[in-house]
Amino acid sequence: MSIEQSTPEESKSTTSSKVENGTASTQDDNQTAQKNGMALTEEERKWAIELKDAMQSKKNVGHLTDFEIAQFALIASGDASAALKRIVAYQKWKTKLGIPEKVTLEDVENEIRTFNELQPGFVAAVQENSKGNDAWCLDTRNIVIARFKTKEQGNSLYRCNFYYFGAMTKDFDSIRKGCVFVCENEGRGWANFSLEMEKKSADLYQYVYPIDVVGVYLLNPTSVVS
Repeated sequence: MSIEQSTPEESKSTTSSKVENGTASTQDDNQTAQKNGMALTEEERKWAIELKDAMQSKKNVGHLTDFEIAQFALIASGDASAALKRIVAYQKWKTKLGIPEKVTLEDVENEIRTFNELQPGFVAAVQENSKGNDAWCLDTRNIVIARFKTKEQGNSLYRCNFYYFGAMTKDFDSIRKGCVFVCENEGRGWANFSLEMEKKSADLYQYVYPIDVVGVYLLNPTSVVS
């Protein structure tokens, strides 16, 4: 399925076109896509097509699915130049972190399991709030910087960021709405804080991953974060 037809990534669309009088009709597909949050507006489809065309002459953009291209186009609000800049940064980070081109559920489960064993209780959950935003709940008291003994263990944090960001951008509706972070800070001290890690994590959602963070809520902030 191409952007020109309806843009949702093939793996996220389970309906098929009907053929009437020798022409393919995607009416049923479009209705199902709208119901599942996987339909683009005409303007958004135009953005995605323009971005896909622009990628043809750009280096270091790698391979993206039609869904991912549309995702970058939405986050950039149709600014192809800004989207391309983010795509290049995205591909560089994926290479740096060793994230495979095609991520499997097993990859995600193994990474999150490994990280949770290293920093138990830090990641609480991803759930939808009353406004329909996906909320990533974190308990910052439970991340102990000294447990990161190697660079690879530190990179596990950023890989988990990628995978949780993916969970919060599962369809076009969630991408448009944006997500929020909810961070419990009660009892958080300097042993639970790294300026370098905070900055890199912020860079990931501000300049790299195609996600819109519309709110960051700090519960019970301490002198470390206030």
